[in-house]
Amino acid sequence: MIEEKIISEPDFQKREEVQYEEKQRIAEYASSLIKDGDTIILDSGTTTGHIARSLTKRTKLTVITNDINVAAILRNTSIKVIVTGGVIYPETYMLNGMITEETLRNLHVHKAFVTTPAIDLEKGLMHYDEYLVPAKVQMLHSATEVFLVTDHTKFGRISLYKYADFSDITSIITGKELDASLKDSFSEKGLIIHTV
Repeated sequence: MIEEKIISEPDFQKREEVQYEEKQRIAEYASSLIKDGDTIILDSGTTTGHIARSLTKRTKLTVITNDINVAAILRNTSIKVIVTGGVIYPETYMLNGMITEETLRNLHVHKAFVTTPAIDLEKGLMHYDEYLVPAKVQMLHSATEVFLVTDHTKFGRISLYKYADFSDITSIITGKELDASLKDSFSEKGLIIHTV
């Protein structure tokens, strides 16, 4: 398989339209894992935005996010929403930087739902922007269970910075579009992959 090198991503509006139905299915499955009373982290991203939409009728949840869009989706619900603070990235609605990292460092949650632009069988989870890596690492360390929520197009991609091994995550939730042989290869690494 030829790996695709990722050095950036399209803006939020373009990403919102890509793999839309797949992201909805991922979100529905992810939300089914969230129990009343849970405190969760929703990473910044279009897939986590779909998770937020699937939670709007829920109660007795606390959601921590570094994504202004996720917070806005949940603003008129019964869910307690905590925004990490930090520097806003206008093109993605993400909050990032020292304040974001410090907030996440001092939290402990039941579950974190994180995103990634690149996932490689040998190298793990990767990102193209070194400034965005520390917050993701803190999310991994702040949660009892970590779920990678990503559409199938992120598999087989590499990028400059590795930020996590597969041992750092509980399982992966992706679309049924993931190639069966690729799923088998990741499963052989001991990864639990839910294809929905």
